[in-house]
Amino acid sequence: SFVLAPAPALARRPATTTKARKAARAAEAAKAAASAKAAEAVKAAEAAKAAEAAKAAEAAASAKAAEAAEAAAFGGSDAIAATDGTPRPSYHDSFNPKVGLAKAKWQGFFLAFDIGYAGTGGEPSPRLQDATNGTTTFSFANFDQSCQLSDAYCRAVKTDVGGGLAANLQVGYNIMGYFSFWGDFAWHGSFGGKTDTAGVGSVGVLAALHPLRFLRPDLDWDVRLYGGYDFFEILYYYENVFQTKAEGKAWTGTAIPFGLSGHWRIPGSVFALGADLRFVSAAYTKWIYNYDKDIRSEPNPAVTTFRFEPRLTMSWHF
Repeated sequence: SFVLAPAPALARRPATTTKARKAARAAEAAKAAASAKAAEAVKAAEAAKAAEAAKAAEAAASAKAAEAAEAAAFGGSDAIAATDGTPRPSYHDSFNPKVGLAKAKWQGFFLAFDIGYAGTGGEPSPRLQDATNGTTTFSFANFDQSCQLSDAYCRAVKTDVGGGLAANLQVGYNIMGYFSFWGDFAWHGSFGGKTDTAGVGSVGVLAALHPLRFLRPDLDWDVRLYGGYDFFEILYYYENVFQTKAEGKAWTGTAIPFGLSGHWRIPGSVFALGADLRFVSAAYTKWIYNYDKDIRSEPNPAVTTFRFEPRLTMSWHF
């Protein structure tokens, strides 16, 4: 006979093993969730960075467009330009070290020619001492210098002559648009018969301040406030009272020219047009009776004149 033995009991898993597996699965799930969140955060950061870059590019494009419109409005086609490849700065950045020093429209060498009219402002009969060269003397003793009894002296000795056509040439340099200086060669005079011919010539050095440059460097308009010193001026004329025929007489001395001028630069060109309102105060320290023999009178104090010389200007800027 057979005896049936009881089946062996199934072994039971320890409770600690089941809990460990559950904890491992939970940890893996948490790790996966954290990785997903990290990926989402990276994507969000990249999207924000791209948005910021797009916004910056849009702002730069708007700034360039505004700058181009500004340059077109003020004729700044040849205004400020960076020399190192960086974007062109606005006129407010004229001295920005990152872009270099801006070049003003009016700076550099210039050549100008003016033409207009000059008035007279001298005395009809300034009183003089006898003219002499040390050995030869021309005396005024026989002439009434008050011109009350005879006008001979007044017709022969005068400074209120020489008004008429005026012209001058200027050669100079403009420093960064703020200041300029130039050599000035001026002449004006009248024509006609020999006794009607008279004129003034002068050579001097002038300097000017350009106030509009303090606003911006690329304007087509320029204004000069200027003054200077003519280290030589001569006023010449002819008279036929002291001699039997018309002979030349002259005053020599110095002068102080000053005034205001305005100029307009033709866009895209080196050529400019303008107007000059010039005043001149002259002081003559010598009256020449005979130039060849150096017979002269030296008034003390100097004989002064004051005149107005408006002109139209034409200039080239390089």
